[in-house]
Amino acid sequence: MYLNIEKAQELIDSAVAEHGADYVYPNSGPGGQCTYVDEFRAGHSDPDAEVVLSKGCIVGHAFINAGFDMQKLYESGVNDDGSNALLQYLEEVGFISGYDEDARVFLAATQRSQDYGKTWGESVEKAKQGLTWSSYNSQWVTADVAEV
Repeated sequence: MYLNIEKAQELIDSAVAEHGADYVYPNSGPGGQCTYVDEFRAGHSDPDAEVVLSKGCIVGHAFINAGFDMQKLYESGVNDDGSNALLQYLEEVGFISGYDEDARVFLAATQRSQDYGKTWGESVEKAKQGLTWSSYNSQWVTADVAEV
């Protein structure tokens, strides 16, 4: 699959449809650690407890919904990296055949806003306008100003 802006928006919209526009990823915001695949342990403090995986952040949701294997993504080494690293990884393993700059910027802007605790709906709508959240300025800024 070649990832152009239309396909990137379609994939992200599938994640929003799953949780709703008002959803806030629980691991976002100050001190949060956003991951594409979240892990939970039954018995939380027991290091030998079974690990249960679930879809994590918005971009992780999008690519898992598109058919990328959750376990493989979890073990990829890019599980907590930015969306640019994820796109490179997905291209390296052949899940996508490439991507255009508009798709890359859209995913990065959406991911960044979500990472700062914005709702999925607002993150997506602002990214479609070329905006992303800036915690430095505490306001919406253009993606190029944010250097996504």
